[in-house]
Amino acid sequence: MIVGNNAKLQIGKQTDFSTAVAQTLALEFTKETLKLVPAYMSSDALVGRKATSRMDLAALKVAGDFEIICNPDNMGPLLAYLFGDEAAPAAVSGSAVYDHVFSPISAVSASSLFKTTIAVDRGAAIKGFVGCKIDSMKLSVKPKDYLRATFSVIGRSEETDTIDAVALSTKLPFQFIHGSVTVDAVAYAEITGIDFTYKNNLEDDLFVLNGTQYMIEIEPQAREVTASLSVNYSSTTEATRAAKFAAGTACAIVLTFQSTETVLAGKYYTMTISIPTAYITAMDPNVGGPERIKMNMEVKGTETASAQVCQITLRDGRATKWVA
Repeated sequence: MIVGNNAKLQIGKQTDFSTAVAQTLALEFTKETLKLVPAYMSSDALVGRKATSRMDLAALKVAGDFEIICNPDNMGPLLAYLFGDEAAPAAVSGSAVYDHVFSPISAVSASSLFKTTIAVDRGAAIKGFVGCKIDSMKLSVKPKDYLRATFSVIGRSEETDTIDAVALSTKLPFQFIHGSVTVDAVAYAEITGIDFTYKNNLEDDLFVLNGTQYMIEIEPQAREVTASLSVNYSSTTEATRAAKFAAGTACAIVLTFQSTETVLAGKYYTMTISIPTAYITAMDPNVGGPERIKMNMEVKGTETASAQVCQITLRDGRATKWVA
């Protein structure tokens, strides 16, 4: 009997889009849907038969997603793969604590999103998904749970692979209880759930006349940043509704997740998501009965001449970039 409890998932950074590499990151994942996606063409020639007389394999790619429980070590490389741009780590107050700032890669840059090999050991076989780039990330957290992330990928091909000797992280995961949210620097204390989504909107089905059944290397298009915050209705949220949602005015939203583990005394591992110019697209409190009134605050990020659509800062003890 093959069970998922023994499965493994690992990732390595490629240099060439079509060439698999050894893995350098082992993930504590909860589920995955990575798969080979073949495309067939069938003949519509009229040959006197009741159905098509021929099918041929026209194209191949891979796609799917995987979900993890977030900790500082696994999020570092994955954020680099997602955004494509990691600034040089900055020391915090001259200490051995560093801030890693991840930003969306430039749309006019000659550089490219990182490409990866994702190896999955399912027991009966180990498959390597080659040329994978992260299309989107969804972060979700709710009461009595850890911060979880789902990464969706699109890639080139599936191959037989091996699992390398890579140790899992021993860092503690981020939790709901230690999260915080501010809107224009005003703290929101009564958050009951957060969903944050970043999309690269990767090119897909990018097949060209190159003599193979595989896509050429794909790149991001217009990026999208959205968030959904479940909040208890209060005078604070009503003030935001009037000043921002009803008025159509932008606001700065910051989501912070803090580990229970310290890098140094008094300095915790944190992950901070900044949306400097966000618009609230929905924020309606409605009475559904005698229970506490809640509402969803739907947010969309925009980019300005002076501010990115989104940046994520990971604070840890690593003095070098997560992915060079």
